[in-house]
Amino acid sequence: MAFAISRAYGPAVTRNRLRRRLRAILRDLDAIEPLPPITLLIGVRPSPIELTFDQAQQELVEMIQQIRQQRSTQPDSRP
Repeated sequence: MAFAISRAYGPAVTRNRLRRRLRAILRDLDAIEPLPPITLLIGVRPSPIELTFDQAQQELVEMIQQIRQQRSTQPDSRP
């Protein structure tokens, strides 16, 4: 899991706070139901800095659900 948060979104303190918040949310989601084994780069737009913890959590839940749906509809390409 990696996060792409540009300097345009604020000083290092603000960006680091957002990274910690996103990691905490993903840790909680993984404890409830293990996340799919994927490599994921999350790019952040300006609006997440203004989101509450619950709003950011809902955004990530929706993103993970979309990933799970896509993975379940794709055939397994491994031999």
